Amino acid sequence: MVQAALSGDFTTLMAGKHHDGLMRIMALTHAGMTTDEYAARVNDWMSTAQHPRFQMPYNRLTYQPMQELLSYLRANEFKTFIVSGGGADFMRVWSEKVYGIPPEQVVGSTGHAKFEIRDGVPVLVKTLDQLFVDDREGKPVGIHQFIGRRPIACFGNSDGDQAMMEYTTIGNPLPSFGMIVQHADAEREYAYDAGAKISGKLTTALTKANELDCTVVDMKSDWNKVWTMTATEDKPALNPLAGKWLVEDIAGRGVVDSGQTRMEFNDDAKVGGSTSVNRYSGSATINANKIQFGRMLSTRRAGPPALMDQEAKFLLAMDQVKSFRIGETGLLSFTDAEGRDVLRYSKMNDTSQ
Repeated sequence: MVQAALSGDFTTLMAGKHHDGLMRIMALTHAGMTTDEYAARVNDWMSTAQHPRFQMPYNRLTYQPMQELLSYLRANEFKTFIVSGGGADFMRVWSEKVYGIPPEQVVGSTGHAKFEIRDGVPVLVKTLDQLFVDDREGKPVGIHQFIGRRPIACFGNSDGDQAMMEYTTIGNPLPSFGMIVQHADAEREYAYDAGAKISGKLTTALTKANELDCTVVDMKSDWNKVWTMTATEDKPALNPLAGKWLVEDIAGRGVVDSGQTRMEFNDDAKVGGSTSVNRYSGSATINANKIQFGRMLSTRRAGPPALMDQEAKFLLAMDQVKSFRIGETGLLSFTDAEGRDVLRYSKMNDTSQ
């Protein structure tokens, strides 16, 4: 296998049920390295590597519909996971920054690590032992071992996801959903199903998806946009709150009809708006469905007593906000530490002033 790697013989490396040769090479090259050393190397690679066709960093080439789905699920209080045949230690380095999924919610292929004291410092050392491959039938096993709950929704794109789809949708005591994405867009991405040369083959899982009445998405015909970023864009739009919002309720007491209290988020989670009397601006920290507003700068104009009272209640409510959710009707609710709604918004159209 070492010779196959040196000669670039990917056919040999990727042969076997779980790409056995490649897994063996990865184990050999990583053994003896501490987890911190490995993470540092992954970060170094991510900072320089580019996709050979699209000439973009890999961490900027993520699927826009996937990011939108993750944001929607988290905004509605679902917990999201990555379940992949890739190495868990590799994905955990960048999963939170790229997908908003923290390391503890990444399930992947793993090897046994051992504890050591090196130069007086405790470390975990990667070994060749007990390699677990989180692919095909291994995915439901990994879900059970590392999550401990059966999924109610899963999304995949290859035969390696079939067992996970079956585990999610067959005999689930809760309502469940399965989706398979077909790579069918040679112009914007790639087109392959049965013809995948190395990995990503999609044949049996596609047949099973149709049998189970799971949703099949064709990337070419169903996706308006493939990538979160192209060479002409500066950064991906990952903020689920981006846009203009109108306050409909403050702490369950309604609002003054004559005054519009507004909030606007951009893709960087910069926030601004009007209390109906004063303008304000600042920033927010968003992690999954958690949100914390930073210090707001504001004008200091006076207004009618009713609107000044509403402004005070609005600013107090903002200080109490800890999380958010977006309902099926599109209403945005901010909640406090006890889960109580303190602010409720409706989405404004782009032409609203």
